[in-house]
Amino acid sequence: MEKKSNEKIIVVLTILLFLSLLFFCVNMFDVLKQKTIQASALEKIVEETPQILINQNPVNIDDEIEKNRNIDLREEMIYEEQDLEYTTQYIDNEELPSGTIHVSQIGITGMQDTITIKKYSGDELVSEQIVASNVKKAPINKVVEIGVGRRKKPI
Repeated sequence: MEKKSNEKIIVVLTILLFLSLLFFCVNMFDVLKQKTIQASALEKIVEETPQILINQNPVNIDDEIEKNRNIDLREEMIYEEQDLEYTTQYIDNEELPSGTIHVSQIGITGMQDTITIKKYSGDELVSEQIVASNVKKAPINKVVEIGVGRRKKPI
C-alpha cells in the first residue's frame, strides 16, 4: 500500500515538474519573441539613420582665428548725470467740492549719477552695462487732490 502511495506521489510530482517546465518554456518563448521584435525595430532605425554626416559649410579654423585677431575691440567708461522723473499721485478728497482739483505738493525732479561701460567691435556697439549708480537727489512726487465731495449750493 505504501508503495502505491509513493508511486502516486512520484507521478504527481512528475506531472507538476512537467507543467512547470512547460510554463517556463512558454514564458521564455514570449521573452525571446519580444527581444526579436526589439532587435528588428533597432535594425530598422539603424538602416534609416545616415551613417556619415557631411559638413555643408566647412570652415577653415585658421582663417577664422586670423579674422578675429584683426577686429578692433574697445571699451568706453562713461559718467553721466541723469534726471529722475517724479510721479504724480492722485488722492480723492471729500472736503473739496466735486470737480475741483488742488495741487497740494509740486513735483521736483531728482538727480542720479551713473557709470556705464560700453564695448565696441569696430564701430558697432556690442554691449552696454551700468556698473554703478548713485542717487544724488531723490525725486519728490507731485500730489494732486481731486474733489469728490458734494457741491455747495449758492445761498
